[in-house]
Amino acid sequence: MDLLINPIVKNFLTTKIENNNDWNQSLLFWGEPDLGKLTTAKLFAKSLLCMQNKIGGCDQCESCNFFDNQWHPDYLIIDFQGDTIKVNDTLPIFDFLLYKPQISKKRVLIINNCEKLNIETQSSLLKTLEEPKNNTIIILITTNPQKLLKTINSRLLSIRFTKPSQNDIIDFIKNKYPNYSKNLSHILELSHNRPAQVINYIRDQELLKNTDNNIKIFNDLSKNNFDNQSTIIKNLMTHLQSQEETNQTDDKEKFIKTYLKTIINDWINNIEREIHTALQNEPLVSLSKIKRFKNTLQLLSYVDNYNANYRLLLEAFCITTFN
Repeated sequence: MDLLINPIVKNFLTTKIENNNDWNQSLLFWGEPDLGKLTTAKLFAKSLLCMQNKIGGCDQCESCNFFDNQWHPDYLIIDFQGDTIKVNDTLPIFDFLLYKPQISKKRVLIINNCEKLNIETQSSLLKTLEEPKNNTIIILITTNPQKLLKTINSRLLSIRFTKPSQNDIIDFIKNKYPNYSKNLSHILELSHNRPAQVINYIRDQELLKNTDNNIKIFNDLSKNNFDNQSTIIKNLMTHLQSQEETNQTDDKEKFIKTYLKTIINDWINNIEREIHTALQNEPLVSLSKIKRFKNTLQLLSYVDNYNANYRLLLEAFCITTFN
């Protein structure tokens, strides 16, 4: 099963699949981003729904065909990506829970980023978790389990995803992508050993190029005086505006904000790597790195929550962070 690099998680889920008929426990997948939680949940769901009860699915039965074509009556995935969740966004959850299996022996509901559910929806979901019915297994996925109701957590079988070792990732890549060798050490460093991110970079070289460029921008900002920083920021905003014009989007504000969030997230991940490396080599992390991390997180929250003059916002960030 792809991305099941952690042997403890893999062995546990494999055992549950093999005992499909005797198991009806809902799960909580939690851990850092990009460890393969969602991909693992999808593969686990396909395995549970497979008529041959085969790990990863048999790819031949009616259930697997429906699953692969993204139309399976016994499977629903809700992936909350937005900043706010509306009532209508949660209605499919409770509609799905009403029905019995139509093709497979079980039904599987996956809710990604479940921490975004409001208290009312969590309370409603709790009733189903307390009295599971219709052979439905619910898999909740989150990076922040503490944001869920304690009563929700107590009724789920909690599975923590941790980073695999670098050697395990390398073995996985050699098996999955036997012809890929270039930039592997760089990708491992850039992804901070997060397997989902490693695969994203291997599959999308343009994404890798953009990430490298975003980190270069941050490093250039950190090494220059304010006049040069202003020029770098001006060039960045000009580039974003040209990208917006090329894509001919109707919402210029949203387009630029999305691009900036991606850039700043790359900055945050880069500082995290620096801090992690420093902790291994130094007794204390330098205050400047911690300051950069906190200020960059704050910058992301400003971009995420407000419509602002982003050029001025980036310049103010440079003044407080580097000067």
